[in-house]
Amino acid sequence: MVARCLNLLIITAALGGPVLAWASSGNDRHHENQPVVDYLSHSARLEIKQLEQEIERCSHAARSREISQDEVLADLQSEYGREALISALGHLHFRNQLQCELAARQSLSYTLATLDSVADDEAVIVDEIASYPRSLLYPSARELAYELRYEDLPSELKGSLEALLGSEPFDLLTVLDFDK
Repeated sequence: MVARCLNLLIITAALGGPVLAWASSGNDRHHENQPVVDYLSHSARLEIKQLEQEIERCSHAARSREISQDEVLADLQSEYGREALISALGHLHFRNQLQCELAARQSLSYTLATLDSVADDEAVIVDEIASYPRSLLYPSARELAYELRYEDLPSELKGSLEALLGSEPFDLLTVLDFDK
């Protein structure tokens, strides 16, 4: 079987048939994709800058936000314990920050995934954009662990904190400093 395939390959190559045509069409395809890859790389660079600006905007909003409900937080801590309160506040902090940045994260994620799918062939030249750390786009394991702990908390605690903090970003360290 192997000998037959080898003979067929040698005969086809000698005749200048499909082997040569296949090799040249493959190379042409690489060059055809390069402008698309360049366009997507440029788009990704712009979206990275937009994400950085969005992160800064959301972080500034969090630092600027004043939450002066020390009594409410102290009461919740007395009723549910410090660990439960910290878990809930941690989750809400990460969730609100992510929600604030979500559109920019999704846009960049989509562009990078498209770039990966177009440039899946090694012959297409892809710049450093394709290796952008995906950890900056998606929730970390720690953030997801906070979410899982949050889901197990009493609904009264979650409801009180949701009413107090809402969906806007907030400075976690400032909020955690309520009992000092």
